[in-house]
Amino acid sequence: MATLLIFISVFASLNVKANPVANNVADFQPLCQLAALAEQELPTTQTDNSGQEAYTGIEALNMSASDEAWKKLFTGNEADGIWAQKSKDYNDKDFQKDWATKWDNWNTAKATITAGTGSDKWLAKHPPPKNTKTRKQVAAQLKTLAERATALYDHLATVIRTEREVTIPAINRALRQALYGTGTATKKAEDGKTVKAKSDYAASCKTTAPGLSLYGDMLCICGLADGGSSDECFTTGITIDWSDDATKVLAQVQKKCPKPTATALTSGNVDAAISAFGTRVRHGQNNANTHHFLGKQNTGTCTGATGQLCVVYDTFYTVNGKEGHLAIPWVAHLKTAAAKLRDHEEAVADIKAAAAALKQLQAMAWTIYSIPDAAEAPVHQVTPKEQLQKTQQTCDQHKSNKTTCESTGKCEWKEKDGKSETEGECKPKEGEEQKSQGTGEGTAGADVATTGCARHGTEKAKCETNKSCRWKTQTCENYILL
Repeated sequence: MATLLIFISVFASLNVKANPVANNVADFQPLCQLAALAEQELPTTQTDNSGQEAYTGIEALNMSASDEAWKKLFTGNEADGIWAQKSKDYNDKDFQKDWATKWDNWNTAKATITAGTGSDKWLAKHPPPKNTKTRKQVAAQLKTLAERATALYDHLATVIRTEREVTIPAINRALRQALYGTGTATKKAEDGKTVKAKSDYAASCKTTAPGLSLYGDMLCICGLADGGSSDECFTTGITIDWSDDATKVLAQVQKKCPKPTATALTSGNVDAAISAFGTRVRHGQNNANTHHFLGKQNTGTCTGATGQLCVVYDTFYTVNGKEGHLAIPWVAHLKTAAAKLRDHEEAVADIKAAAAALKQLQAMAWTIYSIPDAAEAPVHQVTPKEQLQKTQQTCDQHKSNKTTCESTGKCEWKEKDGKSETEGECKPKEGEEQKSQGTGEGTAGADVATTGCARHGTEKAKCETNKSCRWKTQTCENYILL
């Protein structure tokens, strides 16, 4: 019983292959699948601008925190503010060489922070720190971060530009030429490109130049050479008139393809579809000659009559034995598209990673820019009580010697019982507690210069009248005679 089932299965398979309608219908399907992939076009416009937006945001924060002199260099206007207009202002002047590449980004940043009016103005919503010290710290950190962002953005811009100007146009061109033939500039059939000759079945499908385009091969396996209606590829016949112009009804043939599934245009999907097509190319012998074809042959040939509609690929197997179906011109274009799609897929991943990194840097930039704007630390005002305590500490160091006590300039000697120079107390002078009122801790240096002998400055006469001082090298200095 098992043997019988195997026999029936094999016979059924052979019966399908012996049926010319089944062959052409089955061959039509992989061509439709490839056409569905190749009809897709990649847009040259980058849809994800989040990386560029993040970079613009970083430069805006950097510009906002910078000093006013730097900001005044930029107008923020495209008409008169870009480097093409401003470079002449720096002829024979010092400026960094990288300004030529960075200037327009800075000018855009100036435009960003000056946008809006009133309370809607960018700077009104996002003011920089008011504290001078804080602002300088923020500006320094943002400058470093912006330099990192610029390097990353330059890489991103290069990848996007290569995508837009090189890779994507190459993909779309290869796909279009796979469908309509080498050298076609539009998605329209062209005589001599889509098929060798639109009114010559033999030249276009088997002898001179078969395989010029995917759609040309569709017309070969689906249309009769004499121009009659054919249903060998689909249930309802279409008259593909090879006696006049087979390409006139290409749009109708295209509509006969099953509605394609949502298959993404990827290198992997194109490679898989090419492989599936390769399995449909049949290899048969007639009179010791091997033939390679799509569709149906009869005794090694196809005349374009019913049951003999095919496209012959012998040339690509005999001359390019190792390439086989991959050497067919339209398949070669698909191979090019697949290779460029791999470049595109790597670029998309690169763009995504760069955009994510720039958004992370933007978040860091906002954190830096949003550091709390602490007020300037107030200068501590020394109170009279504090000043008196400080003076008393000084006087206490000289409580046993009248001479050293008075040399301080802040203290005076209080003789014990009014009759001893060695027995007494060193006390702050009257009014000493008032001397530092209105003076903060930051003026301690000035206070030192106005005490002791130094208070006489360059007045020699006053210096010499003070027994605790002496005049030396044009200054009055403390002098203690022991």
